[in-house]
Amino acid sequence: MTNEIYDKNGNAASEMTANTAIKKPERISPIEKLTMKIKGPDVFEEQWLYEEIGAIENEFLRKKAEHKCQELAIQLGGKKAEKMFTEYLAAYYKQRKKEEQDRLRMVMASAEKVSGIIDGQTNYTNLPEGISNLYCGTCWQATDKGVYYRDDKGMRKACSQSILIAAIKKSLNTGEEKVVLLFRHSGKWRRLEVDKDILASSQKIPSLHKYGISVTSNNAKLLIAFLQDMEDYSRDRQAIPIIYTTSKLGWNRDRTIFCPYTDSRIEFEGQGILAGLGRALKEKGNREAWYEKFRTVRGIPMIDFLTAANLSAMIVGQLRLEGFCANLHGPSRGGKSVSSKICCSIFAGFQNTDRFIYSVDNTNNSVEGVLNVYSSLPLIMEDANNMTERQQRELQTLIMKLCNGIGRGRMRKDLSLREPGTWNTTGIITSENRITKDFHNTGSVNRVLLMRGTNEADCPFNKNGLNVADLLNFFGNNHGFCGRDFVKVLIEIGVEKMNEMLQEIQVEVAEKANEMKKSGGQIVPVAVMLLADRLAEKYLFKDGKHIKLEDAVNWMADVDSADQNQRFYDSLMDSVIQNSGKFEGLGMTECMNNSQYWGRYFKDENKVAILPSVLKKLANEENLDTKLFLEFLDDKGLIEADSRGNLSRNVNSKLLHKGSRMYVIFMPDRDEEEESEQEPEQKEFVDVSDEEIPFD
Repeated sequence: MTNEIYDKNGNAASEMTANTAIKKPERISPIEKLTMKIKGPDVFEEQWLYEEIGAIENEFLRKKAEHKCQELAIQLGGKKAEKMFTEYLAAYYKQRKKEEQDRLRMVMASAEKVSGIIDGQTNYTNLPEGISNLYCGTCWQATDKGVYYRDDKGMRKACSQSILIAAIKKSLNTGEEKVVLLFRHSGKWRRLEVDKDILASSQKIPSLHKYGISVTSNNAKLLIAFLQDMEDYSRDRQAIPIIYTTSKLGWNRDRTIFCPYTDSRIEFEGQGILAGLGRALKEKGNREAWYEKFRTVRGIPMIDFLTAANLSAMIVGQLRLEGFCANLHGPSRGGKSVSSKICCSIFAGFQNTDRFIYSVDNTNNSVEGVLNVYSSLPLIMEDANNMTERQQRELQTLIMKLCNGIGRGRMRKDLSLREPGTWNTTGIITSENRITKDFHNTGSVNRVLLMRGTNEADCPFNKNGLNVADLLNFFGNNHGFCGRDFVKVLIEIGVEKMNEMLQEIQVEVAEKANEMKKSGGQIVPVAVMLLADRLAEKYLFKDGKHIKLEDAVNWMADVDSADQNQRFYDSLMDSVIQNSGKFEGLGMTECMNNSQYWGRYFKDENKVAILPSVLKKLANEENLDTKLFLEFLDDKGLIEADSRGNLSRNVNSKLLHKGSRMYVIFMPDRDEEEESEQEPEQKEFVDVSDEEIPFD
């Protein structure tokens, strides 16, 4: 479709006419409009010219207009007209400044009559509760009409709003300070926290304009001077509240203060994913109702286990002990997560928005950052189920990091060394399987206390009048009391007395652990848990419910399962049976490829000869030191040395048609019952020869 243009008689216009008809007039700048009015030299005597120049708000354009008019004065009237223009322009600006000063004096006089101005301080009305006017010096006049600077030259506006410093925040970690500004915007007082370097730069302070503060490049320097004078005059008189902040929770160095519980002057300042942690740790709901409700679930083993683990974090921090982890494992829907959430309410809420419970699939770096902030608060993690092999390895690394209490050293951009994070705390992990089942070293196993949860049919939170939904709803809306109260108990007892109490319990645990053949490496963690349980009952719950010593010792690993070498020996024996087809005399009838050959089994003596390369490969998969393992076998009498005392010896093989150096390891003894159970299976094993194949 074609658009056509018609003239007034209805006839189609020509293309040129059409183009002419739609052409828009060119835009004329304000300066061009002004200069077009100047027809002769007489114009430079007229007042309107200078008023129009002064009315241009943009300083750059105003200077440009002055320069253009000066050029026209020279063109139209020579030096005489130019002189007239410059003198009249200066006189105009002087008069305008005088009028502005007179107006300001009238405004200030009016404000003084209304509010009763006190010289040398701010004079704001209707300040928020708890906020007072501050000292600022006699050169400033600050009222509801704005802030003005006065000297012998007159008065200048620093800010059209009421503005003052409500508080100063000082970091205990870095020493840096921030300023909390209070300013009136649209009739309401607003707060804004600002880095101090912004208030020290006329280039940076205009960035506060986007938050509603009336500051531009024109008044930046005056506003900076006003706020600095206010801080100097008022801080000397201790009129500005100083709020100490920390980005690290837990105990201070002398262990007399626990942030954020014991000193209201210290405020937690979180960043990133921890920005809301300070809010999450605040008390919510009813204290007495929380204790009454929590007593209804006390006595449930899973609750008692996790309660002790949570409270132990603060004891570990107070006594500067190595950390440990508590792993509640068991079938799905047996109450593990419910127990974890209920016990989380000791400190905080368990909702996703509270960000106090984490998943074990977080990266080690992020967990390290969280641990450094938590310091002596427990790290609660869930969903350690169906982890990949990589995640399992990382979990073992994470647990060692948590228990060792120190992060990695890192370099800053300027190549200086950043101080590594530190912590003394406990970890709490729920999972379906034992998280230690694939751990490769004794240290990791000894740092985890294990408790099996209940099956779905035996879940205690749907029995005896309890209801899961009711419990989670209550504890989701009532939390943050018990941790705060427990810290007060620890401070009252003191470090010295706490150490004495812990040592007494350690003796009890050690005797019972020896009796029950449990790992000695877990005596301290169990003692800490028992101490936390006994203190909580005595000072907080007062319900007569305690964890029994025997039950607590059962959380420990057996002596053999805690030893890495013993664990590998058991695993190695399983591998021999699972790979029977690779052992001559056990299931291997021919050898097509030497790489398939792992060793020789001796049925009558119940021992197996394993090639060194095979043993080393299996040991490497478990991150085990082969030399230490062989020494372990030698100490236990589980390896047969040669006549020279070497732990490997020559073993002849009919399938390989030669002798090879191998490790000859005794397999576990089998009692009669095991032999009878395995007898049918052993019929499948074929001896390669009735002939005795000797050692050298």
